[in-house]
This record gives sequence, structure tokens and C-alpha cells, in this order.
Amino acid sequence: LLIVGGCDPNTWTGQQCIHQIEFNGNTFTKTVLTQLPYCTTNASCLTMNEKLFICGGWFNGNFSQCCVYDLDGNQAVSTIKHMIHVHQCGGICEWKERGNKI
Repeated sequence: LLIVGGCDPNTWTGQQCIHQIEFNGNTFTKTVLTQLPYCTTNASCLTMNEKLFICGGWFNGNFSQCCVYDLDGNQAVSTIKHMIHVHQCGGICEWKERGNKI
């Protein structure tokens, strides 16, 4: 399970991390995989080909950033081209085209 960003409801402190949650019976451990270039909540995420694609979100304003995290190589987030419009809770989908995920 991956958690991207978030906000502490007690302090309204934004989270700038990608966390991995691993379950073991009735307990779990939380590990920080990497830092995001910005704090965000409600970001849209999709995994494709061992990559985690992250876009949009909100924290002290809306964001149009798009980032990619390499899950296979455990490499840091790379910022890619910004979206034309800002999106909070934007939808991301995938479909197969000629055997490839798009």
C-alpha cells in the first residue's frame, strides 16, 4: 500500500512524502520511500510499468505538477511537464492499446 502526501489534521502540516505501508497480521510498518517536490493532499496517482505517476492535488493552493517515481529502481521523484490546468482529486485511468498500457 502506498500513501502519497497527506495532511496532519491536528496541525494542518502538509506531508511531502511517499509512504509504503506493509501489513503483518494485526500490525503494520510505515516506511518513507522518497520526498515529493511539494506538499500535497488529494493527489491523483496511478502505477504503470513499475512507475508511480502523481499529478495534481492541493495544499495551500492547487497544483498542476506531475511527477514520476520509479518503484523498481527505488529512484527519487522526477518532475515532468506541468498540466495546463490545476486539478484537485483529478481522475487518472489506464487502458490497453495494442498490448500496451496507456
